[in-house]
Amino acid sequence: MAMTLTANLLEESRHYGDSLFRALSEKESLKTFLFGYPISHSLAPILHSTIWDRLNMTWTYSFVESLDKKDFLPSLGSPEFVGAAVTMPHKISMMENVDDLTESAQMIGAINTIFVRCDKRGNRQNIGANTDTIGIYEAFERNFPGSSKEIGTHSGLIVGSGGACRSAIYALWKHFHVQEIYLVNRATEEVENVISWMLDAGMTPMITHIQTVEEAKACSGVSSIIGTIPDIPPKTAAEIVVQQIVTEFLHKEKKGYLMDMCYFPHPLTRLIRSGLESGWTVIPGIEPLIYQGIAQQALWLEREVDDSVAVDAAQRVRHRCGIQSSDLLNANGVARGPKF
Repeated sequence: MAMTLTANLLEESRHYGDSLFRALSEKESLKTFLFGYPISHSLAPILHSTIWDRLNMTWTYSFVESLDKKDFLPSLGSPEFVGAAVTMPHKISMMENVDDLTESAQMIGAINTIFVRCDKRGNRQNIGANTDTIGIYEAFERNFPGSSKEIGTHSGLIVGSGGACRSAIYALWKHFHVQEIYLVNRATEEVENVISWMLDAGMTPMITHIQTVEEAKACSGVSSIIGTIPDIPPKTAAEIVVQQIVTEFLHKEKKGYLMDMCYFPHPLTRLIRSGLESGWTVIPGIEPLIYQGIAQQALWLEREVDDSVAVDAAQRVRHRCGIQSSDLLNANGVARGPKF
């Protein structure tokens, strides 16, 4: 049986040092954090606390809601610190504040996870990783088994240009084997920076910035669309053009799978609803949130989370935000429930 992406990452994590639990017991009240801004709406605490409850552990998951890294950096040196989740706007800038990076994090140029290992002298090493790519892949494949093969045979479209965009590019290229990716974003310079970074990192897909509706009309249809921007109505002329470009792809004859990584203020975002209305199979943003979080737990716990525990945690997150099985639909309108 092939190893899962999480198992592969867990195996790689052992290359960065010895187990933290040679000096600590996982039964102690150890600390993890979520660092970003804004984060008060995050559903991650439900996921992580459910896992620890099921494992009879007393770990904590605390918010550090700030735009200033100085408010978070002292936590990295705490003897009770075992890891952190890093979200916007710090996914790129926090790379310089860890001791090492996993191979995928280096290529992506963004981290969403920090885990701890010990060097040969027993000194703690904070390692930056990126589990967003695992979250994206697992959200597609576990909800719609076999979707990865279909996605890999056509071009993909990504909306945005931040850290989540970089993770989406890596996921489509590395895990789905997509060879042509279209990027849509309001700021040309940001897109150029993303493309330059990815090419310098050795990624080989053809990445094209779609800037006008006319360019979108000239493109073939895509089998996947991944949104990585907030669910905010467009206001500026550039934002309106982005919406029009995405709409053009949604209305093409070719339909496929649409994921919006945003889940606030509700997982059924404007992009998700537009996808449903246009005949696309949709995956709300809580799904990649769930699976990237379970991968984070594997890095912190230094072992994979049992399926029964993960299923319970995932269902509690879905229930908390009111997502039902009928909210995941295929192109024919047939309900497809989320499966772990």
